[in-house]
Amino acid sequence: MLWHQWKPRDTLAFDLHYGERAEGVQLMIRISITESAGSAETVLIEGKVVGDAVDELNSYCDQALAEGRRLSLDVAGVSFIDRKGVALFHRLAAHQVSVANCSAFVAEQLKVRDPG
Repeated sequence: MLWHQWKPRDTLAFDLHYGERAEGVQLMIRISITESAGSAETVLIEGKVVGDAVDELNSYCDQALAEGRRLSLDVAGVSFIDRKGVALFHRLAAHQVSVANCSAFVAEQLKVRDPG
């Protein structure tokens, strides 16, 4: 079971969890707005960018880009990106979305040019 935990926009966009609503539920992804100045926004991504979490991140970024915001994604807290997620990051890069603070593992994942 997937469920969202929505929080105020200026502190946190949402958490996406996998499992029942109970103690010890594993976090799939957390998307936090850490800095916003004018039309520029720095977004902290934490967790695993896999499955439904890719769709949530895609929706968030598409909406921000449609509203004219410039995005920088801080992926310091990302532990894994699946093939669909890698394809999303490549598509976002084509829209001038920057990615910062990659671990060596995530940087290596993002080097894959044909994730499909």
